[in-house]
Amino acid sequence: MKWEAQSPPDLLLTADHAELDGLLADAFEALKSGNGEQAFASVDLFWARLAMHIRAEHLHLFPAIEALPFAAADKAKTDTMLNELRSDHNFFMRELVAAIKLLRDETGGTAALTATAEGLRQVKDRLALHNEIEETRVYPLVYLRLPPDEAAALHSKMEFEITNMPPRFADSTETGL
Repeated sequence: MKWEAQSPPDLLLTADHAELDGLLADAFEALKSGNGEQAFASVDLFWARLAMHIRAEHLHLFPAIEALPFAAADKAKTDTMLNELRSDHNFFMRELVAAIKLLRDETGGTAALTATAEGLRQVKDRLALHNEIEETRVYPLVYLRLPPDEAAALHSKMEFEITNMPPRFADSTETGL
């Protein structure tokens, strides 16, 4: 996916959420097909792309928000919200690591596909609420409070992170990037 060069950081990350939702849907379809190799590739791609998104938030977005001036009560609420989002990120990565391990074990067969689908359903459910919180409460903080030049710099840094595919996907045309 290619974003507008001047789009605000919140639009960049919201668009990335939509792309990640599509990759997760692809992973569910691959699991449903029963093809273990295809399922592994789809789940691995979703895992990698979600990790890239999380990396952008952890390295750039969250520190930018934490540096914003807030009243004491608002600062405490913001810190709590960011800590909850970080906890969600840890949950997503743990579940996806477990899914990858299940799919790597070729002896798992249908049971591995079923267990992976169940783990991904938990990720999907939690991710929906997580993304809603980010899109309605977190991303607007940056767009509304950062000066335009700082928002543009933040956008560039985050865009780099969410388009910097791991080397194992270098030849992949599936990513749309």
